[in-house]
Amino acid sequence: MNILLSKHAVRRAAQRNLSEEDIRFIVCHGKPVRNAGAVFYQMRANRMPPDLSPHDPRQRLIGSTVVLCSCHQYVITVYRDESAFRRDRCKTKHLWKRRPFYCPHCGKRVT
Repeated sequence: MNILLSKHAVRRAAQRNLSEEDIRFIVCHGKPVRNAGAVFYQMRANRMPPDLSPHDPRQRLIGSTVVLCSCHQYVITVYRDESAFRRDRCKTKHLWKRRPFYCPHCGKRVT
């Protein structure tokens, strides 16, 4: 899987101790939620591969979210907050901002 990280996503990943490999793991195994013109991949405990040991270092990714453009290739930001799962599901389906951001990869309007 080929993903591109924005400058903001690189900075946030460094702050939250997430590597590019961790981000790919979340995108591959996380639950996708489409809202606000973006795709939120949420890493939940029930989405972890069953063959993964409970002591595996990737267990720390539970509670992390990766926000991608609707093209699924451009990472906008990453964060860790299990309580954000509910807020992400309640976001509006469409984007209502005045100054839109356009994905440099696909050119679509993003949050």
